[in-house]
Amino acid sequence: MLFNSFIFFIFLGIVLPIFYSLPSKTGKNVFLLLASYFFYGYWDWRFCSLLLISTDVDLFIGKTLHKQEDEKVRKRLLTLSLVSNLGILAVFKYFNFFIDSFQTLATSFPQLVAGPIERAAALLPELSIKLSPSKEQIQQGIVLIISGLFRKVLLGDTAGRYVDNIFENMEAYHSVELICGLVLFSIQIYADFSGYSRVARGTSKLLGVELMKNFEHPYLSRNISEFWRRWHISLSSWLKDYL
Repeated sequence: MLFNSFIFFIFLGIVLPIFYSLPSKTGKNVFLLLASYFFYGYWDWRFCSLLLISTDVDLFIGKTLHKQEDEKVRKRLLTLSLVSNLGILAVFKYFNFFIDSFQTLATSFPQLVAGPIERAAALLPELSIKLSPSKEQIQQGIVLIISGLFRKVLLGDTAGRYVDNIFENMEAYHSVELICGLVLFSIQIYADFSGYSRVARGTSKLLGVELMKNFEHPYLSRNISEFWRRWHISLSSWLKDYL
């Protein structure tokens, strides 16, 4: 389900009233989990099994790691988590598993990387509170969703149409027009990523959850390293810490 699709706002219009009406924090968390699986599986419910396997394996390993003090055992558990998660990615995306029955899905494997990609240390405390958005959060959420859609649909998608036309027929254009295509492409990718991130942050605010800011005017950076810090902040910080 895409953030800029009509069905997403129907989905959101159903989820929010139910979420607000639930009295307990536990009930809200369970409902959010189920709604998240529906959101993920709307494209193809069969891929929910992959998410469920990854979730269960990492939940078990995480709980075991918390109790385990033996360093060798901890490293084995970490290796098991990496192998299981990367194995799913390798088999179902890069080896075109199910290619006979999913001709299209083999080249658009479901992705959850548009961001923000929150760490457990930041997200779990947000889910442990009452999950009742304030009036200010609701206002901010609506503004973020509208501005995100403006970036994605009006800027990103519009620029993308020109970019596709230019680079599919490069021999028909002059150098100045090709340079304009490069500029439009830079606008397209920024508007796509930042627009999606804004809609994600806005939606989370409507649920009373605060997600980190994912873009900080990257095209105003003075050098490459500063650009890297400002572009897709949650992903770049994750790569820096773990890779």
